[in-house]
This record gives sequence, C-alpha cells and structure tokens, in this order.
Amino acid sequence: MGNNINPTAINRRCSAAFTGHRSFPHGGTANVKAALTELIRDWHGEGITNYMCGMALGFDLMAAECVLQAKADFNDITLTAVIPFRDQCGMWNWSDRQRYHAILQQADFHILLSEVYYKGCLLVRNDFMLKHASRIVAYYDGRRRGGTYYTCNKAGVMNIPVLNLYDHLSG
Repeated sequence: MGNNINPTAINRRCSAAFTGHRSFPHGGTANVKAALTELIRDWHGEGITNYMCGMALGFDLMAAECVLQAKADFNDITLTAVIPFRDQCGMWNWSDRQRYHAILQQADFHILLSEVYYKGCLLVRNDFMLKHASRIVAYYDGRRRGGTYYTCNKAGVMNIPVLNLYDHLSG
C-alpha cells in the first residue's frame, strides 16, 4: 500500500493530474485506455513521472489503472491518490469499491484531504491537484457544469495546459 505523503514533497514540474467524466461515448473504454497509455508514454519522455488521481469513478480510475500498467515499463512513474475524504467509495457498488481499493493499494502515495465529507470537498481535491500539477489530462465533453468543467476552466485561468482526450477521440 502507498505511503502518506506531505503535499510539499510533490514536484510540480514532473506532475500531471487527471479529470474526467464517468462515461465514455466515443468507442467506449478501449479507445480511452489506448489514448491514455500512449499519452503516459509520451509524457514520460518529457519528464512527467508523477500522476495525481482524484480517485473518482470513470475516467479517474481508468487513468490510474493505465499509470499502474505503465509502471511495468517505467519504474520511475508514480501514482499519487488524492482522496477528498476518507469514505469516498462508501456509497459505491461492491465491484467499484473493490476496484477503488485495489488501485489504492497499488498507489505509491496517498494524500487524504479530509476525514469526512463536506460540501465542496471534491472541488478542494481538484484545487489541490491544480496547485501541484504542471499539466492536466482531461476527458471533458464541453458541458458547462460539474467538477470536470470546473477543473478545466480553472486550469485555463491558471495557465495550466489541458490535454483533452475527448476532443482527440471525437474529432
């Protein structure tokens, strides 16, 4: 299981973060996984070795699994699980909880932001990742609401590059 990490230990220059939706309309998960795998390999060549994942259902967990698979080829890649509150997966179905815990066990580092859920804690998680990432990998369909919109929009305000896989896969 990963270690807890002091957030000040994160090297922003070599870190990226994930944000995205729960569903994948463009060819399903296989196309998204393939694009993520290629991106992680490409960015490794550019010095991106730490990936932060907010551990949400959908794109986040898929991206985390792709990072874990890439570790077989690149032993310097790390996965940092940024957990908004301790019981994040408590209301999920059994198989999603199992998947969440399997990823958490394999993550190199854990950052727990709150012991309990509170209104806005998911956005605090997104802000944390923005503060510590030099780039964002998104799966964002352009809807002007929700956490993925918030994160992509705020990344733009902060001049953090966003690579949107949704755009690449839909056009």
